[in-house]
Amino acid sequence: GLHPDAVLDFLSQPHLPKCERLPGQIIVIVRGFDEEAERGENIQALTRRLVLLLKDGMLITLHRRDQPYIVQARKQVEARPPDPERLLLLLCGGAVGSFEEPLKDCEDQLDDIESALMTGKDTTHHLRELFNLKRRCSVFKRTLWRTITVLDQLKGLMENHLGQVADIREDADRLCAWADELLEN
Repeated sequence: GLHPDAVLDFLSQPHLPKCERLPGQIIVIVRGFDEEAERGENIQALTRRLVLLLKDGMLITLHRRDQPYIVQARKQVEARPPDPERLLLLLCGGAVGSFEEPLKDCEDQLDDIESALMTGKDTTHHLRELFNLKRRCSVFKRTLWRTITVLDQLKGLMENHLGQVADIREDADRLCAWADELLEN
């Protein structure tokens, strides 16, 4: 009973964050930071896709491997199962929140690089680190910006959960601004 376009979204790789309403179904794709990611420079290397399909009072998820926010959501569901819309938003919020620590790490790394550059030692190495840091922050900013667009679309689809959507959007906006600030620095 899945819409053919939903099946294509389940199978398509890679996918950027998006929200799509299909007949009787809502498909949401978010990307969270991958804790096992190497120091890559693109969205596929730094994040993992989570596909969420809301249909007939149930939520279907598709992801390659568990991330901490998915495990945490599973534990919360086992304790007290929420309605599928709340679970979808819980997972979206977890994906957004997964960028908090990486951005803190980027800020710490930027502080270290700035300090090292002031000493004038081995600037070539630090400039390379700075370039890699810039690429990571750029990926985080673009991913969060696209996620904000998804959350704005969800506002019109989840009228019973507007407060939760607004909270997640506010968090995504804050993290996106932080990534932008790091890029500027």
